[in-house]
Amino acid sequence: WLDQVVRAIRVLVVNLETATAYAGVRSMLQQTGSPIPANDMWIAALAFQHRLPVLSRDAHFDAIDGLTRVVW
Repeated sequence: WLDQVVRAIRVLVVNLETATAYAGVRSMLQQTGSPIPANDMWIAALAFQHRLPVLSRDAHFDAIDGLTRVVW
């Protein structure tokens, strides 16, 4: 069953498009004075790149305009 689960998981790879999205997220957060951890900025960048929501309990994702956070 584990093999089936692993095959169903989609791994998102960081590339130049992700880095560009990261720069935009970081710049926006610097302008608004709402810093969040760098690893969460990468998560947000991947979410923007792939037009996905972020599943998280971390409310600091709400500081990122245009990002949808799904609370679990």
